Amino acid sequence: MLRKIHLVLLAAAMVFALFMIGCGDEDSVTPTQSGTLVVACTPESQAIPWILDFPGGLSAVGNSDSTFSELETGQYTISWGAVEGWSKVGPVYSTQSLTTGSTITFSCNYTQNGSVTIDPTPEDFDAPWNLSGPNGYTQDGTGATTLTDMMTGDYSLTWETVVGFIAPSPATGTLDEDGSVTFSGTYVDDTGLGTIEIYQSPDGFAGTVWVLQGPQEESGVGNLTLTDMPVGEYSVIWREVEGFISPASPPLVLVSGETIVFNGLYGKDQTYVQVPPASVSIPATFTMGSTLETEIDETEHEVTLTGRFDMAATEVTNGQYVAALQWAYDEGHVTVSDANVLDALDGSTAELLDLESSHCQINFSDGVFSTSYPDRPVVEVSWYGAVAFCDWRSLQEGLERAYDHNTWSCNSDNPYDATGYRLPTEAEWEFASRAGTTTHFSTGDCLESGIEANFYGSAAYLGCSRGSFISRTADAGSYLASNWGLLDMYGNVFEWCNDWYGVYGGDEDDPEGVASGDSRVLRGGYWSSNGSRCRSAARSSSFPYEMNDYYGFRTVKSFN
Repeated sequence: MLRKIHLVLLAAAMVFALFMIGCGDEDSVTPTQSGTLVVACTPESQAIPWILDFPGGLSAVGNSDSTFSELETGQYTISWGAVEGWSKVGPVYSTQSLTTGSTITFSCNYTQNGSVTIDPTPEDFDAPWNLSGPNGYTQDGTGATTLTDMMTGDYSLTWETVVGFIAPSPATGTLDEDGSVTFSGTYVDDTGLGTIEIYQSPDGFAGTVWVLQGPQEESGVGNLTLTDMPVGEYSVIWREVEGFISPASPPLVLVSGETIVFNGLYGKDQTYVQVPPASVSIPATFTMGSTLETEIDETEHEVTLTGRFDMAATEVTNGQYVAALQWAYDEGHVTVSDANVLDALDGSTAELLDLESSHCQINFSDGVFSTSYPDRPVVEVSWYGAVAFCDWRSLQEGLERAYDHNTWSCNSDNPYDATGYRLPTEAEWEFASRAGTTTHFSTGDCLESGIEANFYGSAAYLGCSRGSFISRTADAGSYLASNWGLLDMYGNVFEWCNDWYGVYGGDEDDPEGVASGDSRVLRGGYWSSNGSRCRSAARSSSFPYEMNDYYGFRTVKSFN
């Protein structure tokens, strides 16, 4: 076939040449009004056929990139041919005008086709459907079907009505190059009744908090059990409450004689403070590290931060994590195994949260996450789980996420310019922790357990008074804030930072830490740390996949 196309192209070129010089006309010359025409297609690995129409009725054909020089000016039209398994992006025909001395380019882009799967339930049910897609595509059918060699683009599926059943809602999906998209739908017997249970936490909100939408609509506040409800698909809209993150509940299908449950956990929203406050000029220089002879990894050096950032006033709580995690699960950004929550962004399967641990305060059942301790800081979360939370929040707010889940770099190793939420750099954490002070703690050279922080008060810092010890995490924000408005920077839980752990030292602007390593930085100590490990300069680290009952985090966002 290629040989035939090439022969046709050669014949057309010969005819065109005879036309241009005039057969037997010795006085003819190359026209002075001429230009250049380029044909370029992607991917280059495919032989994409085309036909090029010249002014005057002549044509050339080919199947590869080509350049024509000294062509007569005028209008040229190209038409692109079919390639098995591939689809043309954009119009099949294109016309351009060639002017004297100019160059015009006809470009094309072909994408590899994919597949569309239609999967109705019950499995043996020949459910009728209509599929529409790019370039006016439409297809009717019944039952389970997989359509191959489908053009990339947006598709819509409408499930047709069947007597005695409630049809699923219409659905849309995007077919990517060489990919697949699946439309699933459940037909529900509309002759029966079922039960719907709605649970809302915390209690005490005034007015209507939730609205149930579906075959029968209801609204209310708090917990409620609705019996004798018509079967079909239901969803709950949770009202926004100031200071709280609204729950996210996926739609559920009520089947005759069954019960469906909607859980709505309102987590307290994060409060952010500006670091440094407006009263501190930028750039801001501070002394990072210490000169303590007992510490070998706290090399004292001058650090300058050239921009402000917003930092969460408290560590991320179970309630805040659950709210974002439920959204991520419903959006397909995570999966759940028997023991862990796993990442699902960028092809990653990193472990984010250890659900199996007896110390984990987050539960998962029937597609719903919950917690009995919404105000305590989240624990049993890996560095990857902290990073994932940052990206979920960014995606929820329409921001570009800061992290690549293949390389786990933050904004291509430029965290300070990231637009989305992220973990603080080690320098940002210590700067915020010091809150303008030069002492061991922002509270001075001593830290009082039970009033200023949650740590092992019996092992207070050298020369300081002993304090209380509760041997667990405390609710976020239980202790006195620093003069910059930050709480729990010391004790309660270690806080993951963005940086790889490594040797530091030397004056630096906006440090990003070492380029690679085995462990990520942890700062601030935890509920069972001694006073020394809670100091502003104290450094700790752990493998990014480690999860235990004293690793947590707080988030920051560059001030833009």
